[in-house]
Amino acid sequence: AEKKGGLASFIVSLYRFYKDLHFAYLEINPLVMLSDGTVVPLDMAAKLDETASFICAQKWGEVDWPPPFGRAAFPEEALIREMDGR
Repeated sequence: AEKKGGLASFIVSLYRFYKDLHFAYLEINPLVMLSDGTVVPLDMAAKLDETASFICAQKWGEVDWPPPFGRAAFPEEALIREMDGR
């Protein structure tokens, strides 16, 4: 029962975080619960709703947005993508 409360609290907090920062997508996989009831996300993928920047820019801080669809990557971007793929 105690672990259920900890998980429920984590989920509610995560939802508030998601809504407050205007995420378009948020995936956590895997998620583990330690013996003390602490919830630990081990991996996460997320996408911010760029159209909400007028609301959230100050909360987000400086964000490096990916290049728009269809634009060729700059040489530096291509090199980083190649290095990340290794």
